[in-house]
Amino acid sequence: MVTSIAKISPKGQITLPAEIRRALNLREGDRVVFQVSNDGKVFISGLPSYEPENVIGILHTEQELDDFQEIRRKARLLRAQRYLQADRVENEDDQN
Repeated sequence: MVTSIAKISPKGQITLPAEIRRALNLREGDRVVFQVSNDGKVFISGLPSYEPENVIGILHTEQELDDFQEIRRKARLLRAQRYLQADRVENEDDQN
């Protein structure tokens, strides 16, 4: 078990001590969940922020994957096409 002490700032903030961050495998930008039990015990757990660049390739696949920038480009194009299609349908409804 890792134990550490932190001081509350005038703004009500604390800095998680390095040994706690290491134990929870937390980095800058990650979220932290605080839970308080009825008997006053506080439980802290980390919610790591997964950047797409860091998780692509974790799962094994037989097919070749596009690089992340290409995936984003395709997603933007698809979103724009859906927007234009919805706008066209809305305009047709207005004309009828």
